[in-house]
Amino acid sequence: MPLVPTCSRGFALPLALSCSAVLLLSSLSLQTIALHGRQRSHQALLVAQRSDLHHSAAMDFQQRVQGANACLLRHAASDWNNRALCPEADPRRMRQGRFGEMGWSLLDWQPSSPRSGQLRLRMDDGQEAQLSLKIS
Repeated sequence: MPLVPTCSRGFALPLALSCSAVLLLSSLSLQTIALHGRQRSHQALLVAQRSDLHHSAAMDFQQRVQGANACLLRHAASDWNNRALCPEADPRRMRQGRFGEMGWSLLDWQPSSPRSGQLRLRMDDGQEAQLSLKIS
């Protein structure tokens, strides 16, 4: 049986271990990238859902400011209890509402023109929203 020179002995095991380590690190890197992408898309979905809830609450508020309640939009929410400003309006109806399973309560309304302003709401789940609102 011929003898293998000592300089070429034992190269297969280190080569196999090195290749295995490279493949393992590559697959772990790909898995990390995939998990990070999934986490980012989940976060984007939560942000979109939260925004949708806030806009739904703002739409409910908009529906409540029709008729006699539209007069209240010219005044800050802190002044709505002054019956002399809008005697026919019902400010209680505009301080809270519900759409579907979610409820909201008014934190503040600051008018910027007769039919627009900054609306601040608190949702039943504790989230707060601040929206610029234009009533058409």
